Amino acid sequence: MSYLTMTIVSSLPYVSPWYFLLHEIPFCLCGSKIALMTGCLSYMSDTIPEHKRGIRLGFLEAAANLGMLVGTLSSSYVFTSFGYNTIFLTCVACQFFSWMFTWFFIKESLDVDENQRQWTTLFRLTPIKQTMAIVFKRRENNDRALVLCIFSVFVTFIGAKYSDSSIIFLYLRKEFSWTLEMYTLFVAFSLAIWILMCLVTIRVFVNILRMKETTAIIMALTFNIMGYSVQGFANKNWQIYGAAGLLSVGSCIPPLSQLLLSKVVPKDEIGKLYAALVSFNSISLLLGSTFNAYVYNQTILRFPQGFNFVTAVICGFALIVAIVSSILYSKRGTPRFHILTNEEDTRNE
Repeated sequence: MSYLTMTIVSSLPYVSPWYFLLHEIPFCLCGSKIALMTGCLSYMSDTIPEHKRGIRLGFLEAAANLGMLVGTLSSSYVFTSFGYNTIFLTCVACQFFSWMFTWFFIKESLDVDENQRQWTTLFRLTPIKQTMAIVFKRRENNDRALVLCIFSVFVTFIGAKYSDSSIIFLYLRKEFSWTLEMYTLFVAFSLAIWILMCLVTIRVFVNILRMKETTAIIMALTFNIMGYSVQGFANKNWQIYGAAGLLSVGSCIPPLSQLLLSKVVPKDEIGKLYAALVSFNSISLLLGSTFNAYVYNQTILRFPQGFNFVTAVICGFALIVAIVSSILYSKRGTPRFHILTNEEDTRNE
């Protein structure tokens, strides 16, 4: 409905741009990307065995970025050849195909209460309160601290990753004289290597090297700090591409963080926890891009590459939290009591 609204509005001549905001109404009522990603993550946690869940979550991350890659490469050509309406109609067709596939081929993993299907439940605040309560719920074995640490790492990483999305082209155009075509090719390269490394790093770190998820996240964050540092010191085009290669190692962080949460939190709580995770990600994206835009505007004359080092510092904070989560996770299986010997055996000795 959202893209169909965009198609209709774009077809009207001399219409006010404010009418394009109408497409946000069905988008918001349906939960937008938050509901979509929460449903995908929850369904995978319900239906996939734990030992296969990491690589499957990696496939989900890769598939999302593959869609972005295809859209980035094809949209400009479609727009040049056919105009706005064709782009929006293509989006309508893709969404309709996804809806049909979900309706006919994906079975519900849980029994849903029919009372929860009422439209009035969309406007209740109780689910929001319950979701926040799940995040901060007191748990055994310091699991609450572990959950909050994983949350912090994930949200901070996502905020850092997309914080330069609104300024990176401006920076590359100013410092390296890049054209829009050069930047489009760079974005395509970044997405392609992100997809590849998402699958490779999970396979190598977790399946081959048998690393713990927290250790793999620490490794990936270290590569991200190196990547942003290289991007900040870069003065040649190939160095920018090299930085993108280092940053692509971080592609394993989202699926591994989601896998960790599914191991720590009971199955009946994971859906609400994923909903909170995606919601906090949306806030992190907004804050990250706004903050880095401010930093870039303040340093554009004297130190325009400064936002790269700010992002590296943010990843450094995430690295520290990841180390703390690794310590908590390693102690999680340690019992808090001493195993008592049998009293009769002690007497016999």
